[in-house]
Amino acid sequence: MNKTVLFIAMAMFCMVAYSCTYNKKELPVLANPEKGLGNGNSLPDSVSFALHVLPIFKTECATENCHSGTKPASNLNLENDKAYAQISNSYRGYLNTVQPTNSLLYNLLTTDGSKKMPPNKKVDQKQIDLIVKWMAQGATNN
Repeated sequence: MNKTVLFIAMAMFCMVAYSCTYNKKELPVLANPEKGLGNGNSLPDSVSFALHVLPIFKTECATENCHSGTKPASNLNLENDKAYAQISNSYRGYLNTVQPTNSLLYNLLTTDGSKKMPPNKKVDQKQIDLIVKWMAQGATNN
């Protein structure tokens, strides 16, 4: 009797465990990272950190009480003179130049969850496309 109950309990446990699945967020795959996500906005041929990416960080991230000042959020300062060194630090893992849409930075900008950045608004898709293209082009400090 005990073996039968144990067998049934194990079988039920296995069925429940097997039926649970993890729904991983599907990230868009860029067919051609040079053209962006294809939302109709044309992107420059070459994306510059100083000209294109840094202004996004300045307006969307390096705001008061966020990623600026002496105590920036997550210890990530995205002000002019610190932004590139902070975001490109491989120890932090924000960038992925091989698969930009699998990067932590991309995930933070596009997620709908509690870790979304910036927390109270959505970054414009063209700005995200610029950041993705910049990463695809090697994420250089140009």
